[in-house]
Amino acid sequence: MTTSKLRVLLTGASTGIGKISAIHLARQGFHVLATVRKESDAAALRAENVPGLEPVICDVDKLEDIERVGQLIDAQKEGLYALINNAGFNYNAPFEYTVESRARAMMETNFFGLYRLSQRMIPALRRGAESSGRTSKLINVSSIGGSIGLPWEPFYHASKFAVNGLSESMRLELYNQNIRVVIVQPGGIRTDFMPKTDESLKRVLAEMPEEGRARYGKGLESMRGAMPQAEKFLSPPEAVAKAFTRILNKQNPGFRTWVGLDARLLYWMHRLLPFGMMHALLRRGFGA
Repeated sequence: MTTSKLRVLLTGASTGIGKISAIHLARQGFHVLATVRKESDAAALRAENVPGLEPVICDVDKLEDIERVGQLIDAQKEGLYALINNAGFNYNAPFEYTVESRARAMMETNFFGLYRLSQRMIPALRRGAESSGRTSKLINVSSIGGSIGLPWEPFYHASKFAVNGLSESMRLELYNQNIRVVIVQPGGIRTDFMPKTDESLKRVLAEMPEEGRARYGKGLESMRGAMPQAEKFLSPPEAVAKAFTRILNKQNPGFRTWVGLDARLLYWMHRLLPFGMMHALLRRGFGA
């Protein structure tokens, strides 16, 4: 398939999965509009000197940024071949000690930013399908944490469960308009996600009152202690980039794509094992 004129908008391209994927897709011949929030991150992408990679300043939490990007794409008669909603972050805290403002900030990016940008780009995706003669793709990056809830990050899971439910409804509504909505569910990926999670866990441990540490400290420390071992089994971010490529090259991709053996294993364990048994394993594994 010729990809050189197919435009892909990918969010969260300053680091990790987003940056690696933006570079990878551009090297595959797509024209990638890679969103970042800071000019320094845009300059870093330009310094990669990859043809077809175009950094764009856009904070998905800001309506004015979304509208500016929408107008940029509206000016292109070929529309948009794909939107990849990758921007997002984690927040760790036991449910009892969750800080509402932090939970809301995460939901704003992980869920509402995805919703607003997707809604704004639907007309461009319709035009993209018409001009390419293929189905357009709307890819929402969820997580295996969108199918299974783990302790110590309940609102992260809430945000990803919400993405999954929204995406399934979107897929049904947009299917006959030649827009295929897909979720990508990575497991552990070798990015700065793990170090940031460790910092988040240390922060909540420091901020909780003594009573909270007595109840939840052991479990939070257990999660921190397991992270170095877990890092041995992480998938490289290139695995996600390659999954994006496979989806973009299919006319009718399936709704769900996992990345990583751990993602597949957890998903099917959760589906097939008795509920009580699965939860007993998770409580033991995560110190809950």
